[in-house]
Amino acid sequence: MDHFYLLDGTMVEGLREARKLGALPSVTTVLRCWPQDGLKKWLRSMDILSAHTTPRLPDESDDQWTERVIAGADEESARARETGKRRHAIIEQFHRNELKIAQQDILDLAFCQPYFEWFDANVNKVRYAERIVVNKELGYAGTLDLDCVIQLCPTGLFGTALVDVKNRKKLAVYDIDC
Repeated sequence: MDHFYLLDGTMVEGLREARKLGALPSVTTVLRCWPQDGLKKWLRSMDILSAHTTPRLPDESDDQWTERVIAGADEESARARETGKRRHAIIEQFHRNELKIAQQDILDLAFCQPYFEWFDANVNKVRYAERIVVNKELGYAGTLDLDCVIQLCPTGLFGTALVDVKNRKKLAVYDIDC
């Protein structure tokens, strides 16, 4: 779902309401306009895998089987979104020094470990975590995952970094990330 923000940082859901109120689109909403070949490829692969693992039922029509295949692929996409939300919440808690892990979160914690190691090695100070930011001049807004001071080189030079946490199966940086 697309997100929009008023100039005071209040979130507005839905394009119709956003237009009425003159709200700004979130960064994620803007980036959805950009070609997302990797995401499209992943979604197609979920469709193919679901078709491969969904047996036909006796007397099932093509339309009925197709509906079940699509539902299976949609379930996998929903699981991936939920996994991303859990992992993002763990990292947010980490940024705020409020990390509390339940037994069911152990695998997600292990996934986040490389990020924790990068953070410990590079971040000197957290300025803001999960802060709503608005850029009136450029016409967008959103929730910033992390604004921090990092060490740029071993000699002690520091600078500001804006960090956006991604949830991916493999470590990768894509053009759209920049």
